[in-house]
Amino acid sequence: MSARPTKRTRDSEAGDEERPRKTLCSSEPDTRIILKYFEGEGDKKQEKQKEYWLYSQKLSSWSEVVDNAHNSETKEKVIEFQVTPEVFDLALNFLEDPTAARTMTVNEVFQVVGFYHKYLFTSGLKLCDHVLVAEFKKLGWDDQLKVAVVAHKYHLDEGEKLSIRRIRLMLKALSLIHIWRCRRIERCR
Repeated sequence: MSARPTKRTRDSEAGDEERPRKTLCSSEPDTRIILKYFEGEGDKKQEKQKEYWLYSQKLSSWSEVVDNAHNSETKEKVIEFQVTPEVFDLALNFLEDPTAARTMTVNEVFQVVGFYHKYLFTSGLKLCDHVLVAEFKKLGWDDQLKVAVVAHKYHLDEGEKLSIRRIRLMLKALSLIHIWRCRRIERCR
């Protein structure tokens, strides 16, 4: 048996042996995570994979997909995600570290929200919704429209409500400006 990795990550070339699990409260991570992603462009696109070891209890509390896999009859201890390592690390960092979560930006929300939604990371989706609402008024019009699209696509309720209200106000203001201009033109004739 090889030595256990000291870091959270480990390249798949290092060996695919199964990690022994002593008890349910094992001090070693017991779930193998395989990230599958593509690297390169055009014809040079290659499928790559990276391996992580994480705690099943922690992952199950964050993700309904992982929880269902662990509670199935097969009691799956290998979970595959279709995501880049950068997005995966960023997404887990926000779930694990409250300080990082408090400093999350709108651009980072745009990076991780798809992952959170696809794999049903409920607390991650709530965090994204909170960040979008908190930062919404600071954004320019283009970014506010992006927030509206993202909030609608990923069912972020508070972000969607806020962005729809803002869009309605902007459309109302634009229509009033248009009416004012039309009346002004008519007066000039």
